[in-house]
Amino acid sequence: MDAIFKSTVLLALVLALSYLIERILEILKASYDFIDSRLDWHEYWTRRTYGIKNYLEKKLKLFEYLKPRHTRMVLESVKDTLETDPNTAQNSMPVLSGDMVRGTAIKIVAKIFAIAMGIGLAFWIQIDLLDIWKQAAGEGSIWVINIDSFNLRIVISGVVMGLGASPVHKIITAIENKRKEKQQKRR
Repeated sequence: MDAIFKSTVLLALVLALSYLIERILEILKASYDFIDSRLDWHEYWTRRTYGIKNYLEKKLKLFEYLKPRHTRMVLESVKDTLETDPNTAQNSMPVLSGDMVRGTAIKIVAKIFAIAMGIGLAFWIQIDLLDIWKQAAGEGSIWVINIDSFNLRIVISGVVMGLGASPVHKIITAIENKRKEKQQKRR
């Protein structure tokens, strides 16, 4: 029973740390938005958007050679990458904007920063989610991931924490299900 209590406490800590990372990112993003609005950094993002537009025009000289249907597919893939509003009309023409480029850049930087924070916290607290998974699934299970390097297991745990509370919650649910299956087999 002591092992179950320790793993439960550790999983609760991991979930709490994931929420903490998400809240820190929200505070940092709000601070960045405030600074961005005060210092008129919109001009930088507009210049960056024109740079991306020029790059795409040079690299994708497909408009001369592709049929309109194929051109539309290329433009849709670029739009899907940068789209921030899922409610945009399907028949609208994809357009680059400074806000789209800014939003995408902030998302990328935030994910990198969150993963770095997760790895840092995992090393600081020595969190090993793969060990908990191994205990829940059992030694003979095909679901056990055998990684001998303790540091690599901690890095993986940190990446999971940095990705947010939703992936952590899914892993915790999977671990609980494996533990229940293990208990059902014992009976």
